[in-house]
Amino acid sequence: MFKISYYKKYMKKSDGRKLSHEVLEEMRIQAVKAVIQRKQSPEKVIAILGFHRSCIYAWLKQYKKGGYKALKSSKAKGPEPKINKSEEKKLINWLKKDPRQLHFDFGLWTLEMIQELITKKFNKNIHITTVSRLLDRIGFTHQKPLFRAWQQDPAKVTKWFDKEYPVIKKEAQKENRQIFFEDEAGFRSTDTKGKTWSQKGKRPIVKTTGARFGLNAISAVSPKGELRFGLYEGSFNGEVFIDFLKRLLDSIEGNITLIVDGHPAHKQKKVKKFIESTKGRLKMYFLPPYSPELNPDELIWQQTKSLIKRKMTGGPTEFKAQIQSLLHSLQKQKDKIIKLFSHPDVAYVAIN
Repeated sequence: MFKISYYKKYMKKSDGRKLSHEVLEEMRIQAVKAVIQRKQSPEKVIAILGFHRSCIYAWLKQYKKGGYKALKSSKAKGPEPKINKSEEKKLINWLKKDPRQLHFDFGLWTLEMIQELITKKFNKNIHITTVSRLLDRIGFTHQKPLFRAWQQDPAKVTKWFDKEYPVIKKEAQKENRQIFFEDEAGFRSTDTKGKTWSQKGKRPIVKTTGARFGLNAISAVSPKGELRFGLYEGSFNGEVFIDFLKRLLDSIEGNITLIVDGHPAHKQKKVKKFIESTKGRLKMYFLPPYSPELNPDELIWQQTKSLIKRKMTGGPTEFKAQIQSLLHSLQKQKDKIIKLFSHPDVAYVAIN
């Protein structure tokens, strides 16, 4: 007779949907073996298992078509995807491009634009929610993009990474120089302050000054966590830059290598003359054009601006004091500054 010792614990469960795929698979195979090999009655075998009599005949039919392999469990097939694998590959390649290359007016991909692209290219109309699920399936997420100037020359950036900066770094190590990166920034009282929670339909009102004023700043940061800064009003020019360089030299012992961008003030004759007057104590080099992301000092300004936006100011004097306080606080946190150099865009600057 059909061996039931192993299946006793399942016999009261007449609903096979409550059993695992593995158990059901073994039951099917053993039941068919009992009928085919041991010549037992199909009705008695299925009665022992507690399933409906039609099950054993369905299993025997499967066996006749494909043997015992046909009785093994298989994953249930879901509905056919709206976009097939071949179309997915094409879509991925298109989404890697700037939308404007595909005749869209906007430079950032939106769900609606991707929905339109699918309609145009594949002649398929799919719901916006399906587009979102599709993007998740092919490994796309909604991200804040990094903006790069179209004037940037990739060849010059590669040369900076592979040749120019390694030479500057080697020279600094040989001559016991500290490397600093310099940059300027502007702060405005009208910068967005962020969001707050409020009742739906009732836009909150926060009292702040209606006056418009601003303040400019200059700083230099080193991968060792050193930060020097200055605040000034008016335009950035050669005089402002030289004044900052004097204070930088006074505050740092030894030789300095300063890396700057291509601002016209950095290239003025009076600046070159001042650097020559330091008799080699200060050397200056230029980043590739239109490559602000390669300057670690940009991260100092990003962090400072994100913090100043949270503050409400009453006037120019208070505004200046707030910026000064934030920069002084950051200046004391060398570990925090050093951590900024782990950002992927500036990791090449690492000391070692």
